[in-house]
Order: sequence, then C-alpha cells, then structure tokens
Amino acid sequence: MLIRLIDVVLIILVGFVSVADIVPKSQIKLPQKDKEKEQQQEEIPIVYLGVLTEGYYIKVDEDSSYFADENFAALEMNLVNYYYNHPQSQILILPDDLSPIQNTINVIDLCQEYNIPKNLVFSDVTESQ
Repeated sequence: MLIRLIDVVLIILVGFVSVADIVPKSQIKLPQKDKEKEQQQEEIPIVYLGVLTEGYYIKVDEDSSYFADENFAALEMNLVNYYYNHPQSQILILPDDLSPIQNTINVIDLCQEYNIPKNLVFSDVTESQ
C-alpha cells in the first residue's frame, strides 16, 4: 500500500514539474568592454635571454637587436644597459636543455639584483620525445 502511495506522489510531482513555468526570472548584466582602456593598454616589450652551454644571448625582437656573450660580465652589462633604457620590458629566460643549471640561476640572480621583471620558460618535455 505504501509503495502505491509513493508511486502516486511521484506521478503528481512529475506532473507539477512539467506544468510549472521554468523561465529565468532575472538577467545578469555583464560588463561591457571599454574601448578607451583597450587603446590605453600598451604591449609589454619582451626580451628573450637564452642560456646556452657556451654562453648567453639576448634577442630583443624577431627582427632587431641580438647580442651574444660568452662571459657573464658582458651579459650583465648589456642586460642592465638595455633594461635601464627600456624599463617597461620583461625578460623571458630560455635555458637550453644541455646548459648548466648554475648559468640559469646566475641569470635569475642578476634579474633579482637589478629588479628586472623576469619569467622562466622551459621547453615542453613531450616536444623533445
């Protein structure tokens, strides 16, 4: 007897749900893009700093400046001079797979010493396989 009562209640419940008005009652207003802010935002210049087994290289753009240094002192001089002339730039450190880890750590320490914004970029492990 109890099972039939539960069955009837479920049938009535399904009937009410199917008849009920299921319409969203409110709409959320999403923020609109501000075209002036988009135009005011400038692109951050990115400088690629490669750490190789024999030395370092700095590549400013795809087409422009390229410095290759074998010793750390020359790298420090070039990097600091560039950053003080272009303080809004960010350094992307690209360590080679075969380069000593200490060379990468030296570059990170150099960026921290002169408060140069940096980011470390590793190649994907699946790419090399």
